[in-house]
Amino acid sequence: MTEFLRYAVYYLPDGTFGQVGAHWLGWDAHMGTAPTSPVPRPAAWIETPQPYGFHATIKAPFYLANGIDHDDAIDSFHRFCEKTCAAPLGPLRVAKIDNFFALVPKAQSAALSALEEFVVRDLDHLRAPVTAADLERRRQKGLQPADEARFMEWGYPYVFDHFRFHITLTGKIPSDEQTQVMDLINDQFSDFLAQDHMITRLCLVGQKPDGKFVRIHYADLQ
Repeated sequence: MTEFLRYAVYYLPDGTFGQVGAHWLGWDAHMGTAPTSPVPRPAAWIETPQPYGFHATIKAPFYLANGIDHDDAIDSFHRFCEKTCAAPLGPLRVAKIDNFFALVPKAQSAALSALEEFVVRDLDHLRAPVTAADLERRRQKGLQPADEARFMEWGYPYVFDHFRFHITLTGKIPSDEQTQVMDLINDQFSDFLAQDHMITRLCLVGQKPDGKFVRIHYADLQ
């Protein structure tokens, strides 16, 4: 029996950029460990995104379908990456999205949107169907009818035309703290915002029983 509750496909920045992000969130999904010297900031700021690590969601967390096991997931993921092209990410900026903060592309390329759609569609055979309990939990977060239809079909409402690439850095921040958060994030990530980033590698990640996500397997794109 696998040790993972759910699986997902993430872009996990690596190198110095990834290390700085792991120190900001206090969790390194690449290594499956907490950094020894996290960035000093209120724990409440990063409580929500911390278990996921410094990442961008490409295919949202899902339970494995009946008849699919851990090795099947790795094999399908690896074969997918062997036939898929890298995508430009470009320079980044800090954005506030519904009162949380994230790093987003200055301009989301068509190639990046196409990569997300290809991942979601090609690997969907790995995903168990949405349950009534899943739908009820998602409804509690707020769903429009069109969002609900996409959630039922694809396991996540923000896919395809509704996909917006973002690397989440905080949970919802009170309005009187937002300027402080923005300033600290800009200071923390200033060395990386203007860089011309590329997504040349994707990661298959798994959620452990404690809720934290860790890298299972990574593969280079073509």
